[in-house]
Amino acid sequence: MSGGILQWNINGFTPQFEYLQLLMNRHNPAIVCLQETNFKDDYVAPLRGYTHYNKNRENYLHASGGVTTYVKENLPQRLIPLTTNIEAIAISVLLPITLCICNLYVPNSIDLELTDLTNIINQLPRPFMLLGDFNSHNTLWGCDKTTARGKLIEQLLNEFDLVFLNNMEPTHFSLAHGTYSSIDMTICSPNIADLFEWTVHKELYNSDHFPIIINELPNFPLNTTNTPTLNLKKANWHRYKQCMPQQISYLVQPAEFINSDIHEIVETFNELIINTANHCIPSVTRTPFKRRVPWWNSDCRMAIASSHKAYYQFKRRPTEENRLQFLQARAKARRIVKQSKKDSWLNFVKTLNSQTASKTIWTNIQKIRGRFRNNNTITLQNPETKLIISHPQSVTDLLADTFASASSDSNYEEEFRNFKNNSDTLELQTEYPTSSEAYNDTINFHELEDALSTCRSSSSGPDNIPYELLKQMPPEGKRYLLEIYNFLWTNKVFPDQWRSAIVVPIPKPNKDLTIPSNYRPIAVTCTMCKVLEKIVNKRLRWILENRNIFSEAQKGFRQFCSTTDNLLILESEIQEAFNQGQHLLVVSLDIEKAYDMTWRTHILKTLQEHHITGNLLCFINNFLQNRTIRVRANNTISKQVNIQNGVPQGSVLSVTLLLLAINKILHTLSLPVKGYLFADDLTVFCKVNNISTTEALLQDTITQIQTWTSRTGFKFSQAKSKCICFTKSPNNIPNPTIYLQDKPIETVNSIKILGLTFDQKLTWKIHITNLTEDCRRRLNILKTIAYRNWGADYHVLQITYHTVIRSKLDYGAIVYNSASSSVLQKLNTIHNSALRIVLVAYRTSPIPSILMGASEPPLDIRRIQQSIKYGIKVAARPHSNIHTYVFPTSERSDSNFRNPKLTKPFHLRLQTYLNTYNIVLPAIMTRDFYEQPPWQLKFPEIITAISNHLKTNTSSATYKSLFREVSDKFTNYHFIYTDGSKTDQGTGCAAILPDVKLQYKLPDSYSIYSSELYAIYRALSYVISSRHNRYTICSDSLSTLQSLTNFSTDIKLLQDTQKLLTEACNKGKHVVFIWIPSHQGIMGNEDADKAAKDATQLPESTDEPTPYTDAANQLSKVPAETWKQQWNQPPFGKLHAVRQGSTSIYPTKSLTRREQVILTRLRIGHSHITHSYLLTQQPQPICHTCHTVLTIKHLIECINHTTSRRDNGIPDAISTALDNVQFRPQIFSYLKDTGIWKLL
Repeated sequence: MSGGILQWNINGFTPQFEYLQLLMNRHNPAIVCLQETNFKDDYVAPLRGYTHYNKNRENYLHASGGVTTYVKENLPQRLIPLTTNIEAIAISVLLPITLCICNLYVPNSIDLELTDLTNIINQLPRPFMLLGDFNSHNTLWGCDKTTARGKLIEQLLNEFDLVFLNNMEPTHFSLAHGTYSSIDMTICSPNIADLFEWTVHKELYNSDHFPIIINELPNFPLNTTNTPTLNLKKANWHRYKQCMPQQISYLVQPAEFINSDIHEIVETFNELIINTANHCIPSVTRTPFKRRVPWWNSDCRMAIASSHKAYYQFKRRPTEENRLQFLQARAKARRIVKQSKKDSWLNFVKTLNSQTASKTIWTNIQKIRGRFRNNNTITLQNPETKLIISHPQSVTDLLADTFASASSDSNYEEEFRNFKNNSDTLELQTEYPTSSEAYNDTINFHELEDALSTCRSSSSGPDNIPYELLKQMPPEGKRYLLEIYNFLWTNKVFPDQWRSAIVVPIPKPNKDLTIPSNYRPIAVTCTMCKVLEKIVNKRLRWILENRNIFSEAQKGFRQFCSTTDNLLILESEIQEAFNQGQHLLVVSLDIEKAYDMTWRTHILKTLQEHHITGNLLCFINNFLQNRTIRVRANNTISKQVNIQNGVPQGSVLSVTLLLLAINKILHTLSLPVKGYLFADDLTVFCKVNNISTTEALLQDTITQIQTWTSRTGFKFSQAKSKCICFTKSPNNIPNPTIYLQDKPIETVNSIKILGLTFDQKLTWKIHITNLTEDCRRRLNILKTIAYRNWGADYHVLQITYHTVIRSKLDYGAIVYNSASSSVLQKLNTIHNSALRIVLVAYRTSPIPSILMGASEPPLDIRRIQQSIKYGIKVAARPHSNIHTYVFPTSERSDSNFRNPKLTKPFHLRLQTYLNTYNIVLPAIMTRDFYEQPPWQLKFPEIITAISNHLKTNTSSATYKSLFREVSDKFTNYHFIYTDGSKTDQGTGCAAILPDVKLQYKLPDSYSIYSSELYAIYRALSYVISSRHNRYTICSDSLSTLQSLTNFSTDIKLLQDTQKLLTEACNKGKHVVFIWIPSHQGIMGNEDADKAAKDATQLPESTDEPTPYTDAANQLSKVPAETWKQQWNQPPFGKLHAVRQGSTSIYPTKSLTRREQVILTRLRIGHSHITHSYLLTQQPQPICHTCHTVLTIKHLIECINHTTSRRDNGIPDAISTALDNVQFRPQIFSYLKDTGIWKLL
């Protein structure tokens, strides 16, 4: 039964692990007490979802004995320290009662005294349970005799008035003698004896001790039944779309909304969607998650059943013959189980190949990392009564009360509470001169479609509607939803049901999960409301960004901003301070409960201060008022509680409102003090010569910040606030003392800011060491799915490396690249080791060959690539504050950083990279927000019906016919054909009209996409100035046409094109875009193609700036391309003959793992037969036929195998054979024929 205790002398953890898995899968114990685990030294095998406590046997040459107790992570628990020579471990577990469990093993080899046991008992808090293998015989608990140790245990029971739970059943079976005994015991305090049921398992699980199940712990969390959910994977969407329009016709129509109850209208439409879905989508009831044993199959079942049958046969007739048959059956079962486990793992790994969907690959990788869906039942300790709460309803109610109290006014300082009470009344400016501004326009259909396209989650909120039900609605359903939105928007009302949210408690990392406040409340609001929130949030963001309301120093959750910006600013300030012989004092502050304690009136006042009024202001006010939550946990919904303050964490709109609420905190800073924000993390710093002066300046700043918080309700966490002084001579600088809320802020020698650890001297040693250790642990993931004869293919291994390891190495790399080469060398080891595993290259393979084989540049090259790409992105934002750090003015020029002992700041490093690779940055097209409201732009009319016919099975004649069918519908339209071209001569584009041909030579850095888009841009410019009003623009670039519908882009050229289309429409022009296939004989397209190619050879290109994406993608590749070219430049390495002109691994989709490994080792030039001598210190192998050194080149070209090589059709030259994919099958056949295959 779930939630009990498993007690077992396992007789060796490792050999019995498979059987332990079976037991745990069957019983799902809360606590596992094992004896004779045989762990060596300090090692303990972990169990997922459990915390372990152990005492291993010490001072033995081989692993033996020892005890380990595993307790489910979600249970309150602590270790009870014991002073004893006996192998014993005690823990206290908080259940509805506090129970101490002491797990012990007393081998026959020690002389047990009564004082040994009384000593342990005297250290245990009551009530307790003493269990384990006592190796004591007494007829009192079921043995056939009573030994001296048995009498000793009996004396102990009487002296301490203890109770044993044994029920006379044998717990041990002697394989040597075929006898039974009861030497495993469970002893407990008398007041809890009647709370447990003690049962010996009927089957031996490969040990000589029977497992013991102790059920059940009182009031242990119950499993509740899950409600049915829609199985969206099996939805009949066609039927869903057909059913809905007729149902909508019976609803209250939009014209009657004003005379009806809008709350009822929303509820009725909500029910219509759910009822329609129920008729068209099957439902599924999800059973409580139970982790299966993947290797369990019919062979295992039959083998273990045969073992059990042989055991029962021996038990009935204990003859020598039956004993031997039992031992043989058990040994056979053990072999089958181990083989099944191995086969299961190999089959699992084989599923990870290039045909596997990315989502599946990532899910499997997460499983290997041990990250399973968290289904642990939440158990809490009531903070007032200290009692443990496990009943599902009580748990969710306690969490609800905790989250509600976190937003209560009682959390505010008394001074602010008084201020708040006098300021909470606010008259909204619903009618104001700005109320007619664009952001108060009615919501249009394309805004709704755009918002739905960004919805990804399959979960539902209180309305039980997943996003997919809204996305799959027919046009009639979406228009009805849009009518509801606009009625709410223009009439400034809000459905009551949308004010409630379902809160999912997310555990905070590395916290005691029995404490209710250690869960983060993530709110899930009604799905229809969330879609409207997205629409409103997009409008609000555009206003805030276009009016420059957000501070430039706020980089959190903003377009064009990232953590790298703030990290680079701080690193540059530190470098500049060091160069000037100064120190930099930094204080890092974190707002406590930022989402929970945001003062709502402050948000509304801030909006009104910036003249944001009307529909938008009223919607936000309605969104914030009278909010309630219910908590969902343990398959149970809590009571409803009111949320007094704050914004719902998890809502897209809440992030924007929080940024707005804390925005003015940066106004409290004044030079020389600087600072920046990333969401609610504030960092302030100051650099001067005198530490006391700096200290005073920062203290004044902190005081000003506290004055601001006293009027906004925010409060900084004392525990999370840190202070550090960056200096080249930390020993000569006294620790600064800065106060926050009358308490000194902790001064540290290193500080973690936005994921990077800064040390006082900015050496990055601590950060690189921690990063190396983390990535080294992650290497184990690659090792578990890659081996020379089996494993995932190269494609999957590369994805795994990129996502699990390289992403960690990349984060902040352009910042910590100022570290010395000796410090950074640690990361190179990780990179090289990972790629060696990915390729399964032989251990002696040279690093350059491994890197070239994987087409992965060294990390120093990759950091240069990232730096160049980042520099180009910053160049596209010339007015941002980060621009002055990357492309500084004269005061930060190279002349001010002449000290060779100091590392250079980023802008000088970047300039060095550009000079090294002869890169000249072109004029970069700026990245900015739309100049006009994007929701007012005209949505393009695009016809892509022809694209439904694939080129692989559609003839040119068919394409021409299809195009005629489409074009015949536009007989009164003027046709324009556009195209772009990128050749060795350059980049160009063209637009072909009936009376004119437009051709443009573009900068070489333009991509083919940008050239296609520029052609459409020029075509629209012509349309605007022409006298005709109807045009079709035909393009063979589907991606370019589809991008015209993206109104969230930061590509200036695309924004300008959309702006021209809107201008054309406003002038009465009707423009239709048509996709046509390229190179299919469609005359206009063929003419545009030729004109675009001719444009690449025009003498002069336009002076158009380059889109930042094109410049970044092209120029950042230069260092890697240069690195690759060095492979083919003299002086050649000795492996060049094997891999001439090849710089990457061949495609491996059709190869087995072994074939991939063979091909890799051939191409790298190192294998077991040719290079194992380097590891064994043996003489270098010699070909006995040719009497020459044995190399990969010689293995292929040896005259001894000429006949086999000729029979398989392989060229004599190895480079020709390996560089041509068509020879691959012949090479494999040749290697097998000659016997070389097994030697590689």
